[in-house]
Amino acid sequence: MSEWVRRATLRSLHVAAFLVGFGYRLVKANLTMAWEILTPPSGLSPAIVRVPLRCRTDFETVSLGNLINLTPGTLTLEVSTEPPVLYVHGAHAHDVEAFRQGLRELETLMLVAFRPADEAAELRRST
Repeated sequence: MSEWVRRATLRSLHVAAFLVGFGYRLVKANLTMAWEILTPPSGLSPAIVRVPLRCRTDFETVSLGNLINLTPGTLTLEVSTEPPVLYVHGAHAHDVEAFRQGLRELETLMLVAFRPADEAAELRRST
């Protein structure tokens, strides 16, 4: 198999993993918010969380912010570039560290799909 075919196959798998992973998170967040609306006792635990980023470009940072904004129950409040940090409001941030880890996993999925295969392998190992 040529190097080009190998890289194209890896990129396709990474993009598919990103789409499945984000799709799962999107459906889960929608169901959680629907349940919150339909049931009387509030399970909300709002928090504003500082999320350090591994994004290097404006495109990566803006893309991650938009993915967070698309997910019900989360909202990007502020972006800082030096150092790269997002401040995110979460409606269901019962465990702040778990909430931050979920956002870090989303960032990893996105960066693995966006970056070259060599860098993607390093990102997966660092998570």
